[in-house]
Amino acid sequence: MKRALVLGGGGSKGAYEIGVWKALDEMHQQFDLVCGTSIGAMIGVLYVQHDYPKAYDLWKDLKVEDIMVNGVNLDKDIELIMSQKGKYADFLSSYIHHKGADITPFIETITPLFDADAFFNSDIDYACMTVNFTRRQPHPFLKQKMDRDRVIDYVLASASCFPAFPMKEIDGEYYLDGGYHDNVPIELARSLGAQQIVAVDLKAVGKNQIHEPQEDTIYIEPYVPLGSFLLFDTKRIHRNMQLGYQDTMKKFHKLLGSIYTFSLNDEKAIAHLDDQLQKALEQIDDLLDHETMLNVVEKVVHHRVLKGLAPYQYHTFPFFALLEKTAWIFGLADIGIWQLQAFVIEILHVADAHISIFEKMKASRISVGDIIVALKNESELEIICYIYQYLLDTQNKQSDRFTGLKAISVVFNDSFLKAYMLYALHMNFLKMEG
Repeated sequence: MKRALVLGGGGSKGAYEIGVWKALDEMHQQFDLVCGTSIGAMIGVLYVQHDYPKAYDLWKDLKVEDIMVNGVNLDKDIELIMSQKGKYADFLSSYIHHKGADITPFIETITPLFDADAFFNSDIDYACMTVNFTRRQPHPFLKQKMDRDRVIDYVLASASCFPAFPMKEIDGEYYLDGGYHDNVPIELARSLGAQQIVAVDLKAVGKNQIHEPQEDTIYIEPYVPLGSFLLFDTKRIHRNMQLGYQDTMKKFHKLLGSIYTFSLNDEKAIAHLDDQLQKALEQIDDLLDHETMLNVVEKVVHHRVLKGLAPYQYHTFPFFALLEKTAWIFGLADIGIWQLQAFVIEILHVADAHISIFEKMKASRISVGDIIVALKNESELEIICYIYQYLLDTQNKQSDRFTGLKAISVVFNDSFLKAYMLYALHMNFLKMEG
């Protein structure tokens, strides 16, 4: 059976693929073919050469200055932008002159990494996706048809993300980044005979020809944002490499979790917790023991909760995956392996600590309508914690508070769902302690 590794494009997000590579090697996963787009094409060349050390050494200290002349890291972080404000004039001047960023440093960085003998003598086939701008059509470059002295040119063509980077000219024709046709070239791999595929999707800007999971394909993708495709920050790069490693190990069931990572030793406990969370949602009216909560059950649990859970249904433990999403909003560290009990305790600690907004609104005795208006200006973390505290407070069986909860649950359905998960955890811990 012919196996292919498909590496998607995404600029600096490509650090994630170095982590994927490490995990695949540890699991002794082998491939007959590598297909890549953009940064995936470059990493793919090193993979064909069986040269992980070179790839890791390149990425671990990679800086924007290694990519472009007068380069600036581009991200939404305002502090990062302000720290580089003096560089923008030089960058723009160079950008206009070269009809895109001057990527001379990138060429000088990757050229020494290419080993023609190791590449062409390798038992792994290779192809990279580009778009021929001159002919207005996709153009994959295949290893068996490559000129030995032009491989770096083909890689640069695949990574020519115009207008950020200049087009690449080869034999009088101009080429664009392959992401303009297929950023994760799974179909290219199939066209070359691949029957089983491991595909890495960096969730970067670009077209994907395949949008739905296929039986012959294992998808590896990040559960959290990897940052801008032009953010070459050492801390971010090392984080993304670790995320790629963790996500790959989880995809092959060597570790557990979605956003967070857990040992296989916790599998039974996670399955039990997932089951308990599901039962808690089904029995919300019984837990709160109030007839007026039946309206909330009808509006939220029977209808809206199903909609809110939809993005999590493909997980092995969907309710636990929702809890992980809540933990991420709460800022729990997603690098490293968590012990389940410590994970749950830390989530509840954050929820119990954020009580100030709830106490302030309760003391002010403002209307439910005013509460909803005020919450719309708060972060998702604060909204979840407010509803969590509200749920705890409803245990005094005050009917007016149930009426308010009904309105809040409808307006903030997603946050209500997460808050109720926390409430169910809290009640479960009280039972265990009792």
